[in-house]
Amino acid sequence: MDILCQIAKYKEDYIDLILCKLLDRFCLNKNLLESKGLKILTKLCSVLPVIRVYTKFADVLTKMKDFEFIASTLNILDIFMLTYKETEPLRISLKNLRKNLKEKSDTLVNVKEFFDKLFRAWSYNPVSTLILCMMSEYFELSYYLILKL
Repeated sequence: MDILCQIAKYKEDYIDLILCKLLDRFCLNKNLLESKGLKILTKLCSVLPVIRVYTKFADVLTKMKDFEFIASTLNILDIFMLTYKETEPLRISLKNLRKNLKEKSDTLVNVKEFFDKLFRAWSYNPVSTLILCMMSEYFELSYYLILKL
């Protein structure tokens, strides 16, 4: 895993390939996701920027067809996002999302794209979607999601 993380650190295309292969392996062996998922995420996010890792996971998950597996993976990603110190930049980014959207800045497109990518992937799991909206302080959207549940 160390070697793969170092390769992904220097070559953008490889992170997609690594995450695709990793998720394929997890999909074939769901027990592996449960037992090693958090450890592998910790390693990935200690070497690569956490926002990049989550964005790439979102991209890969939206291309998959096994919705039960996607929901399970999102559970692991949520646990990691909410509790691990490696995800602090992600939590800060999500918390400041609304403020950044209100400001007229060059990062506006990136911030919106970032949230849109995560939201698209997280929407496969209603609880994950709610967590994402609450972390991003989209309380109105959270309210409407709760009404739909």
